Amino acid sequence: MRIVIDTDPGVDDMVAILAALAEPGFDIAGITTVGGNVSLAAATRNALRILAMAGRDDVPVYMGAESALDASARHVHGEDGLGGCDWPEATFGAKPSAAVSFLGGMRSRYTLACLGPLTNIAGLLRERLDAAASIDRIVLMGGGFGTHSFSTPSRVVHSQGNVVPDAEFNIHTDPEAARAVFSSGIPVTVMPLDVSHQTLVSRERLDGLDGRVGRAVAPVLDRYGEFSRARWGHHSGPLHDPNVLAHLADGGLHEGQRGEVSVSAGGKTTLVESADGPHTVMTRVDAGGYLDWVWQRLARL
Repeated sequence: MRIVIDTDPGVDDMVAILAALAEPGFDIAGITTVGGNVSLAAATRNALRILAMAGRDDVPVYMGAESALDASARHVHGEDGLGGCDWPEATFGAKPSAAVSFLGGMRSRYTLACLGPLTNIAGLLRERLDAAASIDRIVLMGGGFGTHSFSTPSRVVHSQGNVVPDAEFNIHTDPEAARAVFSSGIPVTVMPLDVSHQTLVSRERLDGLDGRVGRAVAPVLDRYGEFSRARWGHHSGPLHDPNVLAHLADGGLHEGQRGEVSVSAGGKTTLVESADGPHTVMTRVDAGGYLDWVWQRLARL
């Protein structure tokens, strides 16, 4: 499967990218960066550091757009976006072409794996009217539909939102871009908080990470989990973004509902169910199988 990863790394983006690099069924045509968890410059630097850690300087990186809203999540991902990891800087850089130019020039069909705000994709659809013809589907992490909740010692966590009560970070950061993507006519599959809040990673799970890269990721994920532990008083934290790549590798891991998604001005997502709707919103996941997939890929690097 030929894919492009659009991302704002981000600790969970880092894990998603690393797992994708070790998935034999993927042909990664490129990585495009977007401002979100960190600034565009930091997101691009992080994408290059991740590739360098994996020894994959063959995967090109293209800089995209800053997000429409300054909503950086350094309080979650650390000042550098990668949880303060001590990974070296890449000795190679991003390509001179911008993300929209790269995507607009794609001639073979591909799937977009979107892990951050959808600013780049909206820009592509706006500037290159023919671009949609080359995109088989878009699978994105974003939104929340309130179908899942769980109790912690301090509160009940609902899957409707995580930056405001009724909106998830990626969609809330650029709701206009999300509306453009959902109205594009391209088939869209959504991995919302409803799914990722089911994929909680405990410290016991982290002990099972193996391989050179897996062992390097473990302390970063542990620091990332501190945010959830402090906020929720819970022993585990969610691993959001790798759901996108895991679903592309193994469609049996997730189940959901067809329909049409709408996005409010504040980023709230709503699904009107219909059997022939253009969107699929995932609501259930085999959490154990999902984490096994991620851990196994990390161990291969």
